[in-house]
Amino acid sequence: MKHLLTLLAITLTFGVYGQKSTIRTNVPSADIFIDGKLVGQGEVGGIKIPRNECITVQVSATGYLSQTKEYC
Repeated sequence: MKHLLTLLAITLTFGVYGQKSTIRTNVPSADIFIDGKLVGQGEVGGIKIPRNECITVQVSATGYLSQTKEYC
């Protein structure tokens, strides 16, 4: 049975552009993809959402259900 992989904490500042954000998962070995590109595992910092644009974040790990979310 697969467990749900969740984005444990997403520290994103939506109203203030130029701020950098961090994505953390509840599984340290989970792959983190932004717009289809592998950017790290478990925790990735320094993420910037360009003004008037969105990013798609996907997390996946063996034995877990993948999760995808869009942030604007």
